[in-house]
Amino acid sequence: MGITSPLVNTLSLALGVSGVTLQELVQAYDVLANQGQKVTPYFIKKIVDRTGNVFEETIVKSEQVIDPRIAFLTTYVMQDVVKSGTGTRVRSIARPVGAKTGTTNDNRDAWFIGFTPSLIAGVWVGFDQEASLGNQEAGGRTAAPIWLYFMEKALEKMPVESFPVPDGIVFEKVDPKTGESVSERGISEAFLLGTSPNSSFADEIKSFFR
Repeated sequence: MGITSPLVNTLSLALGVSGVTLQELVQAYDVLANQGQKVTPYFIKKIVDRTGNVFEETIVKSEQVIDPRIAFLTTYVMQDVVKSGTGTRVRSIARPVGAKTGTTNDNRDAWFIGFTPSLIAGVWVGFDQEASLGNQEAGGRTAAPIWLYFMEKALEKMPVESFPVPDGIVFEKVDPKTGESVSERGISEAFLLGTSPNSSFADEIKSFFR
């Protein structure tokens, strides 16, 4: 998905214990926003002289690296970060957004990565020489407002977009406490086709643990 920095071989890697660059994180999360396609970052789109002669032009390269359904399910979950999680400070943007906050040990680094279907941006706050930002300076408090300020300006004239739902995804209402399927007063959750609480797959899992 775009991570090229060396990653430590430890179980806590899932919590983010290895150092990566902001560009790597933005590229990796862009795969989720882009239905599983990884796009190679570039900084110069085209160089043209005053007569229109093109000296150099970047050819955008993309590659399908994860299942579009998995990308959507992850994005669907990440929207809750803004709705009711650690990223509620950006909820005022009033459009579908997938996001992730991040805070390292001793509040030395504060992160916020957020994306709509057509635009992604990442914010890192910290010191060049590692030092604490302060006890309360977490990603959702320190980095998120910077992201919000930029995205509100960048998306000001763009229509509100919803994340496209790929084939093979179903929605079902479930009890938020038990995960069981309910007909009303539940929350809508997304599932891979055949894995929802009402599916035969779910019945097999339940019988296995009985």
